[in-house]
Amino acid sequence: MKKDDHRRIKTEYLFKDMPVKKGVEIANYRLWNMEIDGSRIFGEVMWPNGTFDQPRPLVIFFHGFPGGHRSEDIASAWRRAGCVVICPNHRGAWGSGGKFTVSNCIEDAIAIAKFYHNKKNAKQYNIDPDAIFLAGHSMGGNTSINAARKLKWLKGIILFAPGNMVVSMQRDEAAMDNLLAVGAPMLACDGPAALKQDLVDHINDYDFKYAAKDLKKMNICLLLGKYDPSVDYDQDLKPLWDKLTEKGDDGVIRRQKTFPCAHGFCNSRNNAIKYSAEFIADLCNG
Repeated sequence: MKKDDHRRIKTEYLFKDMPVKKGVEIANYRLWNMEIDGSRIFGEVMWPNGTFDQPRPLVIFFHGFPGGHRSEDIASAWRRAGCVVICPNHRGAWGSGGKFTVSNCIEDAIAIAKFYHNKKNAKQYNIDPDAIFLAGHSMGGNTSINAARKLKWLKGIILFAPGNMVVSMQRDEAAMDNLLAVGAPMLACDGPAALKQDLVDHINDYDFKYAAKDLKKMNICLLLGKYDPSVDYDQDLKPLWDKLTEKGDDGVIRRQKTFPCAHGFCNSRNNAIKYSAEFIADLCNG
């Protein structure tokens, strides 16, 4: 690496560690927590080594339905490339306080992003408050899209097979009932019926197609799986994407790519990581 290399994101380090240098802060992570509406949520925060000395992009990475994969390999790759990454556990999930609902997940995302958009709070991890991204896999994509509607200053959103929860429920109510019934015992919540009622109450809010107006100036990276049985692109995402792109090039970066994999990107993880990191780099390296 050249001494005058001031890129904030260095994608060549996505899959390899930078050598430790004397006098340079090493990369690390620690447990993370934050209070939201009287409930304390937990997670982890990781940061790159001290050669990334400029204010750093922050990616807030939201998990899918609790009990599934948390994709920390993706978070660690972004960290190696130069990002600070926060992986929160939503209210009511994985030991965090409060009650789990889809609505609370969205409100959690808004609260965390706003906290680090404050310059004073951003200094703790040398975060650039104007380079904050939301990212999510599956249900975490639902969280990211609906939170971003109220955070128009975000640098961008990264969506791995985002789950359009209300459309999925309408398409196959029995499958949604089964997901909630299996998942509810792992959560602090009022049961599967309450989780479902939260979706029903927001059926005209959380459908992605209603987000187009709010996201028309948002940079978006969308990653899909060709063999994903959980996401129906035509029903779940195409109405939003068509509205966002109907006017052609409007100065916003929107990228979409389909990988030869299923919902978990297991066949294509490294390529998906690289694709998402290049999106961050193009927005942050100038």
